[in-house]
Amino acid sequence: MIAALAPDYFPGIEYCAVMASVERFVVVDSFQYSRQSFQNRARLRAPDGYQWISIPLIGGQFGKAIQDVRIDNTQNWAKKHEKALVYNYGKAPFFEHYASDVFDSIRSGSELLGSVTVDTVVLVHRLLDLESELIIGHMARRFAEGMLESPPVEELLFPENCKRSPYCAKHRHRIMRFEHPNYRQQFSGFESGMSVLDLLFGYGPAAAGILRRGIRAGDSTS
Repeated sequence: MIAALAPDYFPGIEYCAVMASVERFVVVDSFQYSRQSFQNRARLRAPDGYQWISIPLIGGQFGKAIQDVRIDNTQNWAKKHEKALVYNYGKAPFFEHYASDVFDSIRSGSELLGSVTVDTVVLVHRLLDLESELIIGHMARRFAEGMLESPPVEELLFPENCKRSPYCAKHRHRIMRFEHPNYRQQFSGFESGMSVLDLLFGYGPAAAGILRRGIRAGDSTS
């Protein structure tokens, strides 16, 4: 089974559950950038609920492919994101274990959104120790172009809200049902929809098992 999604910035738990459910996961940065997405932002657990961290973009990016969207590096956004992570997760059990890798990804200095977001997807895939083959860069773009003409041999898998991929309405595919698991967070109460960093900082190597708890068998559709 195979899935193809746009890259999200430190993606959420459901996104990572899709990566954990397939043999091949294609990270397609040639998809169009969407302002109503997680492509340049992530949600962190905070004392009062949650906090957004967003990568600022240069104006006029609407309609461009994610790989071509330019970051506004005149704003010191990397330092702000690091401070938010330290404030919200500095006392988490596995923060020190993962912080260096996460900060290195934030400090890449790239001017292109696609480069940063693909890097964060690759990073969390590695930190979760997922077994799926990750396809990125030129090979991912070629795969996406080929899907316009003919579906892949493998069955496609998409999350229930598959607006993230323009192909889910064109080819036969399977929908992954996901019931967000509850788990202990850094602050009282529970907030769903956090970046997978919330799980990694809190649970370390056990994070992948927790996100898999929410995966349910899906239905095939045309």
